[in-house]
Amino acid sequence: MSSTQSDYKILHHTLGISKPDVTEPYRNHFVAGAGHSDLPAIKRLCDDGLMMQSKTPEFFRKDDLVFFVTEEGKKIAIETQPMPEKLPRSKARYRRYLEFGDCFDSFIEFCRWDALPEHSWNQKQ
Repeated sequence: MSSTQSDYKILHHTLGISKPDVTEPYRNHFVAGAGHSDLPAIKRLCDDGLMMQSKTPEFFRKDDLVFFVTEEGKKIAIETQPMPEKLPRSKARYRRYLEFGDCFDSFIEFCRWDALPEHSWNQKQ
């Protein structure tokens, strides 16, 4: 195999699993115009049987190239998917505040709610 670890990022992007919190592929296409910077890497992935070129639909520009990930490529993409980063408690709390904070009058009110032991993030692992 001539594909590199950085080439696998294209597999992740094509399948929609390039973010660590997305675990299931929800698409399978990559459109590249002539001279696209990722074409050499896509060519390596195609040579290794991890991607294939598809017929370009008529509604695309005629110089666009459409690729999809093969079953073997999906398997490798899922195996090499980036792991979620382990956030410090303060950053994890701030992300929850961004998600739930609109329901509270102040940050301290949110913090009191956030610290309640019944929340899954406060359970001992």
